[in-house]
Amino acid sequence: MEQSRTRTSIFFIEGMCCADEEFTIRRRLSALKRVDSFAFNLVAQKLTVTHRREEAEILKALREVGFKPRLASEGIRRDPPKWNRAQVLSTALSGFLTVLGLILFHSGYSTSISFPILAAAIFIGGWRIALKGLKAVQTFALDMNFLMTLAVIGALTIGQWGEAAVVTFLFALALQLESFSMERTRNAIRSMMGFSPTTARTVRHKKETEVPVNKVSIGERLLIKPGERIPLDGEVIAGTSYVNQAPITGESKSIKKKLGDTVYAGSINEKGSLEVRVTKLAEDTTLARIIHLVEEAQSRRAPSQTFVNRFARIYTPAVIVLALFVTIIPPWVFSQPFETWFYRALVLLVIACPCALVISTPVTIVSGLTNAARNGILIKGGAHLENAGALKVIAFDKTGTLTYGLPVV
Repeated sequence: MEQSRTRTSIFFIEGMCCADEEFTIRRRLSALKRVDSFAFNLVAQKLTVTHRREEAEILKALREVGFKPRLASEGIRRDPPKWNRAQVLSTALSGFLTVLGLILFHSGYSTSISFPILAAAIFIGGWRIALKGLKAVQTFALDMNFLMTLAVIGALTIGQWGEAAVVTFLFALALQLESFSMERTRNAIRSMMGFSPTTARTVRHKKETEVPVNKVSIGERLLIKPGERIPLDGEVIAGTSYVNQAPITGESKSIKKKLGDTVYAGSINEKGSLEVRVTKLAEDTTLARIIHLVEEAQSRRAPSQTFVNRFARIYTPAVIVLALFVTIIPPWVFSQPFETWFYRALVLLVIACPCALVISTPVTIVSGLTNAARNGILIKGGAHLENAGALKVIAFDKTGTLTYGLPVV
């Protein structure tokens, strides 16, 4: 039967950009039968699933928790979606309205003026967070989004509109900073993808034909003219030329290529013409493997980021349970007024909302990565940035690492 055969399917998932989405998807797919394993690549927004059921059922499950998935087989996706500017604007507007509402409130203006402004700030900055929190409840995956939503509701219930607006804005800002970090990574990967041409000039039936690189088979002959980038890995079968392999190997000096030598996709043919026999498919080239490794490296979060998310898995349910105890135990066991302890439980939810913890890690990581990039250093993810703090000795090799990459006498 079709369903009993083990298959591996790759899905692109729009909107999957942080560990909360990963956790929600993991909980939903874990509830499905005949799903054996799954692996996430947040940078490429890609999910790989090993399963023994229909792909349509997995797509349906992903849509049920609020995502827009599609099969990778529907077409090659070279570029992840661009950073959502609408979310950036909504976060900025939420922050502006929060500041304006607080200024008006503390300046003695009527609450009929300040509260609607604060309410607008909460809605604009928090509706996506609330939606994610509700989706988390559906999969019994209580996360920071759910705790933030409860904290905002609690603050509104006890009349702390300013607190609710600040909590909403700070958390939305933390999410935007994480998205900004992820988009910088995607831009770096897009630039690497640009090293490889999308088409190749092949010799078929004694005629030159330009075809997409993913349609070229192993063993086909390619013609590489001077100044062109080599589209696929292969072996030189005719011609002699000098090839710049810096994008692949980091070597600053051009390498002479002759009969029998290996050439790499993404390198530049500088002088002579070459005829090359393809030895690797587009998805298996050295450049493709480098891009894959970079994606995997970028997906590895810094240890501090991982700790925050693991902490949230325990912290969120613990705070909710504690708030329930504060609400129920004193009135039930000690005959205390229910209204008083319900109010205190709401205060607990607001106070327990870990805005500082949530926002501190992405701010620190983004600041470090951005400052390094500004100084010409590309760090492949927060984990590597954090590990750099423990380095005692660094050994360099290859011309171009500490020099300009231009040998001179």
